[in-house]
Amino acid sequence: MPTEPEPPYDEPAGAATAWPRRGAPEFVGGNGVRLLQGGDELFPAMCQAIARARHEIWLATYIFHDDDASHAVALALADAGRRGVRVGVVVDGFGSKSTLQRLRDWLPAPHVELTVFRPVDRWWSLLQPGQLRRLHQKLCVVDHDVAFVGGINVIDDRIDLRHGRSDAPRLDFAVQLQGPLVPAVGQTARALWSRAAFGAEWREEVVALARSAEPMAHARRVLGMGIEQRDAVHGEGLANAKHAGIEQRICRLGARRRHRDRRRGHSGSRGRRDGQKRSEESCSHAPSAQRDRWSGPALRRPD
Repeated sequence: MPTEPEPPYDEPAGAATAWPRRGAPEFVGGNGVRLLQGGDELFPAMCQAIARARHEIWLATYIFHDDDASHAVALALADAGRRGVRVGVVVDGFGSKSTLQRLRDWLPAPHVELTVFRPVDRWWSLLQPGQLRRLHQKLCVVDHDVAFVGGINVIDDRIDLRHGRSDAPRLDFAVQLQGPLVPAVGQTARALWSRAAFGAEWREEVVALARSAEPMAHARRVLGMGIEQRDAVHGEGLANAKHAGIEQRICRLGARRRHRDRRRGHSGSRGRRDGQKRSEESCSHAPSAQRDRWSGPALRRPD
């Protein structure tokens, strides 16, 4: 039996208003909150929500490990991508450094858009500014309907990266959200992914643009037309304005010199005073034709 096509997906109306302004937190009521203890409760709930996804999924985490629990989450994300759901995953370049190759195998493109926040694949990457600021958010948002927020990385509760496997699970928590606050979490997760994706791809985009002759030729043509038009309209006025600036600077230097001489008590001869007076008159009472020459077309208001 044929099914009706789904209507185009639009973000909820509250997506724009639920975004919290920086420095001014907003309290949004009417949300459903469920407390989840550890990955034993979080990962199954995430996988169930991912299995019901119809439009988009955004996931951000510091550590995405390669154990069985994280593999189950990766399989759910990859299956959603194969169904046509847009899946964006961003992991930290330091926290997930040792598992990046495995993640690329688990989350293959184009089904999953995996990107790395500030990768440290080369030793000199650690010398770049801002490398100490890492991605520590742990977010997952499905269709702007349900969100998961907390302090749990995508790693088995009984695996410690420093001490190995333990018998007791780690004590950590997350919450499952439903309601008007979910779009704000979704925008945060998507912004993190976009920032990391731009940082990873901008070099390739610049290289592609430089190697493409047509866009660069068009950019040079536009810049050349702008420069020629500016010179044609303002060239004479800029030259006259420069000349006027030189004349005014000469007058100011003369005034400073006279002031300095008066302070030192050297008035000079009468001829010198007369010459100074004539210089002042030439600066302040220049003929109208000369003032017009100094001002130029660029200093007049256009008709």
